[in-house]
Amino acid sequence: MKLFERYLVVFSVLFTGITFISCNVDVKKIVPKNDETAAADDDLSDDLSDDLSDDLSDDLSDECSTEPDEDSDTPQICGNNMVDKGEVCDGNVVNCVDIDSSKFIGGKAKCLDDCSGFNTITCSEKEDNGDSGNSGDSGNSGNTGNTGDTGNSGDSGNSGNTGNTGDTGNSGDSGDSGDSGNSGNTGNSGEIITPVCDSLIASDTKDPADLAKAMELCPVSIEFPYGLQSALLTFSDGTGSGDVPDGQYAVYESFGSSIVPVSGDAFLLFSTGAVADPVSNLSVNNAKTHNAPSDWYETNGNNFPASPDCKDHDPSNNPARDSVMLTLDIKAPVNAKSFSFDAYFFSADYSAYVCTQFNDFFVALLDSAYSTDTPDFQNPFDKNLAVDENGNSLGVNFVMSGLFTVCKLPDGEMTDLNKYCEGSEPLAGTGYENHGATGWLKVKGNIVAGEEFKLRLALWDSADQILDSLVILDNWKWHKENIMPGTSK
Repeated sequence: MKLFERYLVVFSVLFTGITFISCNVDVKKIVPKNDETAAADDDLSDDLSDDLSDDLSDDLSDECSTEPDEDSDTPQICGNNMVDKGEVCDGNVVNCVDIDSSKFIGGKAKCLDDCSGFNTITCSEKEDNGDSGNSGDSGNSGNTGNTGDTGNSGDSGNSGNTGNTGDTGNSGDSGDSGDSGNSGNTGNSGEIITPVCDSLIASDTKDPADLAKAMELCPVSIEFPYGLQSALLTFSDGTGSGDVPDGQYAVYESFGSSIVPVSGDAFLLFSTGAVADPVSNLSVNNAKTHNAPSDWYETNGNNFPASPDCKDHDPSNNPARDSVMLTLDIKAPVNAKSFSFDAYFFSADYSAYVCTQFNDFFVALLDSAYSTDTPDFQNPFDKNLAVDENGNSLGVNFVMSGLFTVCKLPDGEMTDLNKYCEGSEPLAGTGYENHGATGWLKVKGNIVAGEEFKLRLALWDSADQILDSLVILDNWKWHKENIMPGTSK
């Protein structure tokens, strides 16, 4: 019986020691209390070692395992503006070229709402470039001139006569110059270089020049001796420099869930209420009233112009409410005959107040020395480039001419208000989800090459100070040829 007890004690000691050591646990040295316990015979030790080796190995493997469970990974959290495990992106906007340089040539892409990738619908895909020009033919080398005749040596004598000097050889004919190579076809765009200057602009900047930069209209420089000369932010009548409410203008890198710059890193936003992303209040009253630009107003018979596509339209008149205007003094390149920029107009007046006196206005008034007898190239008589081909001013009444297309598809009877709608998806996250917008439009005007001209960009609310409108401006470009002025897709 005593021998069995000794076996049991030794077994317990060995099992405990092996367990602690295998699990990397620090164990204090166990000192036997008497010689009897410490002097177990070798046979017992060998037998126990053989019998317990396999069982202890399996048991310890289970008990000491430190391998983590598969479910212990940190869960992904989409929407925290941090790219977590399992996410491709989170709330950020990137250059499309960085997504796939072999497929995209420009544009910006915003992260999808589920963080699984980027919305590349706003990316510009690569197109074929123009053909390279043929190199000119090499010119023919000239013929070698004839060697002159050797002069006769003088007769011997007292002093020999000097021999005649040999004739000078004819100079070789000049080779024909090679034909000039044909210049390559101009690539698809053919624009004059537009420098980049809209990076790292603060969204709440107070500098009017920054607002122009956000459109890619860069200041005149030594490298680019054309562009912005000065900028001024005022109300629609040109007064109140520095007094326009801060919330009526901003520079953003994106708007809503999918609207990103057409070019560059940012764009300019104006609002008759308050700019935000998303807009939370579409009826902000800034309590500001001023007259519309006087030259434009007088040319239109001291009224806001009616929309030709609206039947029995009763337009409004002064004052312009909650207005904002950016005046730009610009130097044209010496080879530029026209320019363009992009505009995206939103309005809470859609769809209840189409073709009414509540039509909010955006105007782009051009003062240039340009004139022509060609009707297609004549700038509008009232200077406003923000009109469609039928003479409708840029606003909610573009619904009637088919240029106000970002709106809900008709789920019932098609009407004049929804027959041009292409879907409201781009409105997601903007605050205008229950209203509408134009989508990107191009505003164009003709100028004199190398001239200094003025452009006024103004937005205001008509007849009331609620149901606000907003416009995004971006993608300034110079062009070498005259174009049809006005606003179009």
